[in-house]
Amino acid sequence: MSLETGRRPAEQVEGDLAERLRPLTKQDAFAEASRCLYCFDAPCMVACPTSIDIPGFIKLIQTDDRLGSAQRILEENVLGASCARVCAVEELCEEACVLAPGEGPIMIGRLQRHATDEVYGDADGFARAGIVAGVATGRSVAVVGGGPAGLAAAAELRVAGHDVTIFDRQPTLGGLTMYGIIPLREPSEVALWEADQVLALGAVARTGVEIGRDVTADDLRRDFDAVFLANGSGQRVSSIGLAGDDAPGVEDALEFIERIRVERPSNVPVGRDVVIVGAGNTAMDAATIAARLGADTVTCVYRRTQLEMTGYPNEYEHCLGDGVRFRWLTQPLRVLTGEDGHVSGLECAVVRLGAPGPDGRPVPEVSDELVTIACDHVLLATGQRREPQLFEHFGLETEWDRPKMTGAFHTTDPAIFAGGDAVLSGKELSVVDAVAQGRDAARAIGAYLEDHPRG
Repeated sequence: MSLETGRRPAEQVEGDLAERLRPLTKQDAFAEASRCLYCFDAPCMVACPTSIDIPGFIKLIQTDDRLGSAQRILEENVLGASCARVCAVEELCEEACVLAPGEGPIMIGRLQRHATDEVYGDADGFARAGIVAGVATGRSVAVVGGGPAGLAAAAELRVAGHDVTIFDRQPTLGGLTMYGIIPLREPSEVALWEADQVLALGAVARTGVEIGRDVTADDLRRDFDAVFLANGSGQRVSSIGLAGDDAPGVEDALEFIERIRVERPSNVPVGRDVVIVGAGNTAMDAATIAARLGADTVTCVYRRTQLEMTGYPNEYEHCLGDGVRFRWLTQPLRVLTGEDGHVSGLECAVVRLGAPGPDGRPVPEVSDELVTIACDHVLLATGQRREPQLFEHFGLETEWDRPKMTGAFHTTDPAIFAGGDAVLSGKELSVVDAVAQGRDAARAIGAYLEDHPRG
């Protein structure tokens, strides 16, 4: 037995994986912007991790200044085009909207996309929006990681006039926005354009380069005045001790999603009966892809309940619309295989929830009751595995697989800074939080460079 490609016609698959939300028309954007109360002390701004002037950019749409609106967004969030598509606005700015309890919140995410689409795709899009490199300072910074935090930091540093080189082990910049988000939420072209715009500011990219293998920490310390570690939360999923997880047909959900981004989707093999382990956003994305590639059944198994899942509620609803099933209070124990060694099922235990643990969520208690779920494809979406080796390579102190922080973005080495998913956890593991971290870390690095002139 093996996984199959081409379960559905290629054109149909690609159509079903196209961006879910269409852009607003000019008339619809004007009408929506006109609903805004333009609050002076806007709670939507407080809820936005990047503190975009939301009433300000919406007012500019209402006055038909779409370019000015894009500028207002990008001056605080250079990945505003991505965030307009992938932010959990239902839990952030839109949830905080004063109109939410009554007539419904302003569609802030859709309006942000309308504004940033004014410059999206233009080779000089950032320049048109007033995002340009500053006067050269003669100082240089190495940014390790070309994802949202790294790109935001690189852009901010270039605006300040510092030289920037981005090191990334992937062949293309973008990180999560390029490799970890399904096309339904954001086409790869958006991530590629944003990365190109950062390079147009004068940042230099060295892709396919891994620190510790191709370049050493000593090299970076010698060649740069400061280093920003924005290496993310890990490329692979965490192990849950699932017996037999090396059997053919068991796959890392992150790798599955990455293949959708870098290959033609219809060429990505999928099983007939797919089980996803987990109920976070990666699990939701993997489930959606499996369903739209043509799997007969797609089931998410999770050891807690819907109340404790970390996936966004709207993504959960989309999964239900795609026919995805959910089995709550179910703990996978062992992968079952057929005579050919391929996955044939997943043995699980029924779970009961106990008292709340340190994170406030009830602790799962595994019972003796077993259930078997027949399947031929298992996707593991059990959280990302931290990679502290990079921090250890720099000789930094670590805590819980993260660099020990001595201040905002400061590690135990004064010239080495860290931010983004490398230091965040929980619901802060998002594109918009990473962008805010990168931008603010760049400002901290700028202050450090001012305080430490070259001798």
